[in-house]
Amino acid sequence: MDADLIERWRKRKKPFDGVTLVLPWPGVPLDQLRANIRLVIADLQPRAGGRIETLEDWHEHDGYVKPGMAVDWASITDALDSDEAFLRLWPGDTFVRRGYTPEHRDWYLRIWFDDDDTLDAVGRPTRGAFDLTCQPDLAISISSRMPGLEQYPAADFFDRGYAG
Repeated sequence: MDADLIERWRKRKKPFDGVTLVLPWPGVPLDQLRANIRLVIADLQPRAGGRIETLEDWHEHDGYVKPGMAVDWASITDALDSDEAFLRLWPGDTFVRRGYTPEHRDWYLRIWFDDDDTLDAVGRPTRGAFDLTCQPDLAISISSRMPGLEQYPAADFFDRGYAG
């Protein structure tokens, strides 16, 4: 997370005053994960208000705080076209997620590539999962179309996962 998201998490501010939806471990094959992310983005993009920020999220790795960078939606939507393109989002470190959030921080999407247990012959992940931290109304909309997602109070979820 970046410094602003860390501060929001600690102070229980949006989006950490909401809920976190989780596609649970051990995740799903990358083609299925890409399809799931497409469904999530269908709800997120209209609520983003333009550009989004991407960042490497080290929250579960060692808590390292790293600034993000502004990107347009094509940076994620184009990556969903193939597993090869999708893997370019992989930060390449264990328990480091790829995060996306709008400027107003109403939601926070994180993509996790399982680089511990399910690597292909050249050492790339073959499975992954995601979590989405948002307000309950958005969570209801998404979980109604994606059965099997787990839901947790957002701040508690991030408290439990912190490795810093």
